[in-house]
Amino acid sequence: MLNKFFGRVSRKSLYFGIFGMIGAAIGSALGQLPFLLVEHQGIVLSDNIIETQQRVQQAGGKSGLVQISLMWNNRNDLDLYVTDPTGEIIYFSHKKAGSGGELDVDRNVGGETETPVENVVWTNSPPDGDYQVHVRFFAKKNGAELATPFLVVVKNSDRIDEFHGTVTAPNDKPLVTTFRYSGVAADNHVVDGSWIVSFWGLCVAMGMALLLVIGQRKFLRQPLFPLKELALTAGGGAIAGLVSGWLANYAFVLLLPRFLAWVVFGLLIGLVLTRVVPNLKPKVGLVGGSLGGLVGGISFSFITIIY
Repeated sequence: MLNKFFGRVSRKSLYFGIFGMIGAAIGSALGQLPFLLVEHQGIVLSDNIIETQQRVQQAGGKSGLVQISLMWNNRNDLDLYVTDPTGEIIYFSHKKAGSGGELDVDRNVGGETETPVENVVWTNSPPDGDYQVHVRFFAKKNGAELATPFLVVVKNSDRIDEFHGTVTAPNDKPLVTTFRYSGVAADNHVVDGSWIVSFWGLCVAMGMALLLVIGQRKFLRQPLFPLKELALTAGGGAIAGLVSGWLANYAFVLLLPRFLAWVVFGLLIGLVLTRVVPNLKPKVGLVGGSLGGLVGGISFSFITIIY
């Protein structure tokens, strides 16, 4: 059976597959540099933080230099209270402050969802000074447990922290955290996740494009390194990866499971590479890219479970 299968696989296809995998491996290794830099600086976005950001974006919330988000997992009505440096309190009855802060997401007023979120944000020019964050248990809803664990995510310039707590009865209003915003970047420099993924995609796609062309030329016994052709291929691959990585990460943040975002990433790269790699048919690029992205996503998910 294997002999029959491999008998149908052309020598050219094997060349393409082997060189494409080598290019993807080299590009992936180079693309890990921003991830390693972020990890080295101790900046780790937990699954809780990512889920909170997803809920905020799905609800139409904004992000900014100072952003406080509240997430919990039942139909009870919890409320986020943020006191700005001027002493003004932002909450459900006073959603906009003179300092520019705004409560732009307020969920579970009627107990409408089991995945609620609230969000207070300064989209530009937050006032310098001390901020206080409280969470109030406003009302219990039918069918929900009384004790309600919650998570608060605080973005302070280029720092993101999470805080856990539990409210156990209506009108509980614990102080969750205080922090100071000074308008100056903290020691840890957070690189926007979309652009980290985009850079990684750039490296992967550029590596694949270059190695596919080199493999093709080797198969045809042509000069391996024509500078003009390779430069155009590298440029096209870089653009493909940059755009594909950004779109795939955006899709993941908004609505897609991680492995499906990988499929989107592979599909987009495969599609664009058909425009920069000579004789690479669109059907082959789409199918190969989608399958490669699916395998990559499943493998990544499996690795994250193990580690």
